[in-house]
Amino acid sequence: MKKIKMDDVNFKDPNTNLNSILSLKIKQFIASFAEPDLKLVWIIVGIDIVLIILAFVFNHQ
Repeated sequence: MKKIKMDDVNFKDPNTNLNSILSLKIKQFIASFAEPDLKLVWIIVGIDIVLIILAFVFNHQ
């Protein structure tokens, strides 16, 4: 919970609904971690390609 930024929330405003603000901030925090990262996919694809090339090279000898 330390990484959730609450700097933009005006806590002095009497109309501030803390429940909705916390809910929104937690959803944004989770959504930022839920975004897929394609770097891992490309690393796995690269390893597969290298292994296939090595299989062809060592199979033809």
